[in-house]
Amino acid sequence: MESLLSISSLEHRHRDTFIHAVTNVLSSPIAEATYTQIVDGLPLADVARDVYHGCVCSTHPLLDKHRELCPGVAEQFQQLRAGFDVATLQMDSQLVHDYQSAPPGSSLFTMRLIELVARAVHQFGVWLYQQDTNHHKNDELGLWRPSETKLRFYPRTYPSTLFCHEWYRDYDQYPEGIADCVGYWAEARIFGGVVLFDRRDPGVVPNAEACTR
Repeated sequence: MESLLSISSLEHRHRDTFIHAVTNVLSSPIAEATYTQIVDGLPLADVARDVYHGCVCSTHPLLDKHRELCPGVAEQFQQLRAGFDVATLQMDSQLVHDYQSAPPGSSLFTMRLIELVARAVHQFGVWLYQQDTNHHKNDELGLWRPSETKLRFYPRTYPSTLFCHEWYRDYDQYPEGIADCVGYWAEARIFGGVVLFDRRDPGVVPNAEACTR
């Protein structure tokens, strides 16, 4: 298990830069469109058609009936975002130390800032999902399950959440379980993919054989 440090432990200039960057991302149109769907409880039809691979079959009723967010969801999201304190986020201690030790304006500073922001985007998606705001728990869309014949569409089983990335569905291995699946989905929607960083020593020659395993 990785050791964690709070963002509040950063020196003020590094902390303020991080908070400003995260606030800007969370306020962007694509972030708002992404996170409001998590608050709603189901992805919108156009998003389901756009990004889903093996999660939503053609007979799912949300493809015809979930074209807009539930009433009040946008306002509910704004209230949740306003009450979320970015400074309380817990990050990998080594990453926090690397960011703190990097001179502002340096390439290392920028790279570690981007990595921290990516993790914050993920964690905010996790946190939103854990607020349990699902507006579709007991309605037709939320309770829908495929017929026995349509279950063949799902190689494993019907997913626990439709906020899932095709490469990140094994939620049993994630610290936050299903909520982490939602976080990866949010990353992919906002950044165009799940953000990965190579933390190896820059002087280490990559092992091509190991990379293909």
